Parts: sequence; structure tokens; C-alpha cells
Amino acid sequence: MHPGLSALVVHDLKNRLAVHEQRLAELVAAHPALSAELVPLRTDAVSLHRRLVAFLTLYRDDAHGLSANEQEEDPSRVLAQAARFAASRVAGSGIGVEVDARSAPSTWFFDAYLVGLALEAAVDNAARYATGRIRLFAEVRDGPDTRWLVLGVDDDGPGLDADVFGQARHDVGHGAATTGLGTELCRTVARLHECDGHRGEIGLADRPEGG
Repeated sequence: MHPGLSALVVHDLKNRLAVHEQRLAELVAAHPALSAELVPLRTDAVSLHRRLVAFLTLYRDDAHGLSANEQEEDPSRVLAQAARFAASRVAGSGIGVEVDARSAPSTWFFDAYLVGLALEAAVDNAARYATGRIRLFAEVRDGPDTRWLVLGVDDDGPGLDADVFGQARHDVGHGAATTGLGTELCRTVARLHECDGHRGEIGLADRPEGG
């Protein structure tokens, strides 16, 4: 099948899945007694919908080339939007969502739509492993010759297996897609952001306290 036709099929599936996602949300609200059965179905629908969005975004970059429409934005606002998605993604699971924007700058130049997609992909990944908490944060870090806006998502899951961690770091650094669709989307979005010869980067790391 021609790649363009495949993309059209995926686009149609994405739209239909969004309808089912909304319908499941309505059923959960209308029938609380059935939430134990309905919430996992809605969670799967939300996750699958975001993965299809990620696939289509990467397809557009591969087929036509994407560019970041960098505008002056408030990082706290994008973080809040991602936190709302996180709350929806883990609804009914008992997992809490925390947002730390204390060190976030008031404004920064970036493509809010693409960065939002990347954050949602990171949240979706964290939600699969978190046991009680997902944390989103924004801060500015000083590099040798530039300043970086850092947007991050961490969880309290089991962390990365040592062998997987080493391979994941290698893949992220070398642009491979073997660490997953969401990671590849994050890498692509970061790469599209460039300032004074510096391109955005992503990283995977174990937290000292776990996760």
C-alpha cells in the first residue's frame, strides 16, 4: 500500500478513536458503578489515540518535512495542558499528577503545539509504569555557551533496566527509533527547535530515588 494511503487510513482511525474516547468518558460520568470496567477501556483509547497522532506527526516529518513555528510562549501554560492530559490518562488509577513550574521562565520561544505533543507522549509513557505519581516540571539550565529550557516528565515506576537503559541512551543519542514511538516523537520535536546553532535534545535517565 502506498504510504500516503496508509496515512489516510491511520488518520481515519485516529478520528474514530477520538469519538469512542469521548463516548467512553460520557459513559464513565453517567454510570459510576461501571467505572471499574469502563475506565481501563477509556485509558486504552486515550493512549492509542495519542500514539496515532504521534505516528501521523512523524509521517508528516518524513514525507514532507516539519518545521517548528516558534513563538513567544508561556512554558507554564504548556505544562498545565500536559498535566490535564496526564490527569485524564491516569483517571481512576489512583496515580497522582504533580506540576512543578517554580523555576519556569515567564516566556520562551518554542512551538507550543509540537512541544505539547511531545509532553503528552512522555506522559503516556510515564503512565504505563508509574505506581503512584507522575511529575511534570519546567526549568532553565545554563550550558557552556547557552541557556536551555528543560521540560521533563518523571514517574515513580521501576526505572529502566540496566541493559535497556544503556541501549536507550545510545538510541536517543544516535537518532534511532527503537526506544518507541513516543521517544522518537520527542526526539523529532526537540531536533526541530534550533537557536544560534544549538538544536534541542532529549534524554532518558533513572531517578536516584527510583523511577
